[in-house]
Amino acid sequence: MAVGYNIWLAVKDDGTLWAWGRNAYILTGAAQDACEIPTQIGNDTDWQSVCSSKGSLGHLLRKRDGTFWRIMNPLENNPRPVKDKVALPPNIVAWSAGGGAIAAIAQDDEVWTCGAILGEHGPKHRFLHLAEEVCWRLGWKVQWQYDRPRIVRDQPWQLRNVDPSD
Repeated sequence: MAVGYNIWLAVKDDGTLWAWGRNAYILTGAAQDACEIPTQIGNDTDWQSVCSSKGSLGHLLRKRDGTFWRIMNPLENNPRPVKDKVALPPNIVAWSAGGGAIAAIAQDDEVWTCGAILGEHGPKHRFLHLAEEVCWRLGWKVQWQYDRPRIVRDQPWQLRNVDPSD
């Protein structure tokens, strides 16, 4: 069972996926006022587990065959939920979702992720951050407000271990 943004998801013993809560109608197609009634999502009977990304309206699911799938709630320009397969290696032993990203650890200690990349910013952000630092060093207390675009990777990529001395 997983809890997302005003939605609960659960996988029953028979492998079916169910949702309830104020936003469940988005994934189930049920009436918006039927939020207290668990409703099945789709007809698949081979789901194994689910975790939800609180706040970003996304869910990471694992099927019994070991494949991973994500369901993203619809955006304004695409009114239907997006369900797609996530290309993670088959030897994943732990996984989670949060903050618009997913992370998975493989049996051989590899770490995989996709979605929003924390700490990675575009050139405009890096320039303005550097300019703020220079101003602060000169004694000018500035803090510019600017949009920080989210960088998102749709396909999983492996995080590389970095030697602390590097």
